[in-house]
Amino acid sequence: MDDGLSPILAVSLMSPNTTSEFHIIASFAGPNLLGSLVQGFETGIIFGQALRFWSSSQRESAIVKACVVYALIVVTLQTSFSFLQAWNSLVVNFGSFVNGASPRWPTKLQPVMNVLLAAPLEGLLIWRCWLLTGKSTPILIFFVLAYVASFAFPIIQVHEVFAVDFEAIFIVVFNGLANGMKAQTYQLEPILICFLVVPAVLDISLSGILLLFFFRSRSSVRARRFRKTLDEFIIVIWEAALPPTICTIIAIAVYISTNSTTLWFILVLDILGPLYVIALFVTLNGFHDVKLRNKEFDLESSSSFSSANATRSDSEPQDILSTWAREASASVSISGAGSSWFSSRIRVPLGANSTSSSSSGFGGSRMKVEREHLRVAVPQAARVLFGCPSLRDGNNKSPRRLPPDAQERGGRRFDSEIEGGDTASAESVSGEEHLS
Repeated sequence: MDDGLSPILAVSLMSPNTTSEFHIIASFAGPNLLGSLVQGFETGIIFGQALRFWSSSQRESAIVKACVVYALIVVTLQTSFSFLQAWNSLVVNFGSFVNGASPRWPTKLQPVMNVLLAAPLEGLLIWRCWLLTGKSTPILIFFVLAYVASFAFPIIQVHEVFAVDFEAIFIVVFNGLANGMKAQTYQLEPILICFLVVPAVLDISLSGILLLFFFRSRSSVRARRFRKTLDEFIIVIWEAALPPTICTIIAIAVYISTNSTTLWFILVLDILGPLYVIALFVTLNGFHDVKLRNKEFDLESSSSFSSANATRSDSEPQDILSTWAREASASVSISGAGSSWFSSRIRVPLGANSTSSSSSGFGGSRMKVEREHLRVAVPQAARVLFGCPSLRDGNNKSPRRLPPDAQERGGRRFDSEIEGGDTASAESVSGEEHLS
């Protein structure tokens, strides 16, 4: 038997010795009906996310906006095709097993529609992962081959499906059911399995590299604010990567475990494409939320920074250290997007109190502040992963820097105090001398 026909033939022959057409209606009516309903629900979520994106998209690039428009058009077409197929199967051809079970062109195009919906998100993540790995050639070759394969297998599958005359096949199947025909043996389709496995491998690889990058960066950052921002990035990646990956794995498990004797795995494929669009908007809107929170935090810090210029009270050392660390990290030029800054680390204890050596986070111990490691992972991760020059400013403007003489005078004095462990002399340094 032709492998390309085996799943549908097997579904049609599952009914035991009966001539009732309605006895096997669940084999095609169930996936069609639920697939349309779930896709409609997903499309509603997508348009809600799209409105949220457009309300704050003034600073987004033209490429990102074009990808969003493209994804909205394709997901609208796919959902329309799904409802059209459900209408033809359950309303127009109600009561006719042959006409109702035979897939029409909207259903046959579903594999290609899915890969078209996944293309923007996967292409964006491939580019970012390539930058994060130091523009590694082997990594790029692997991702490009997987990306091309994710297009090739659905196209081959659709070509095979369009070459089949399903109505003629189901006429034979229905006559066989009337004569007590038994289900025939068949094999799993390798093209369909590859069509499911390749995107799953690509999604897991992309998500794994991004998560590994942020976890390693987080482990080397001591500043509480930066760690919190990295945690927010990690959550955004999990929210974007998990749903489509889990959906693909479920489709593979259902298809293989049932030995392709059911069409319910098609339901999982129907809802897979819109999940990629949801993941795209989760990534864009999630990053915008993180950037907005950091901008508000910087505005609050600027207010406290201005008040500290006039006088420095002993009750505010934490704000001074926090501001100094942020300004020092912002004043360092960010260059290179590879693994060379995986080892960047911050050793400024933001919660330390320099007024007392017994209660101080310094503890009177020697501690070296490494200026070259103040290139914090957060602003560079924003620039590399999301194409934003700076995480600190929503308008992509350069952050405010200290005057050169103040940077040299305050930084040199701060370093000498920390390295010498002299908390008494550190206390005598005025706020004007550090931060004027």
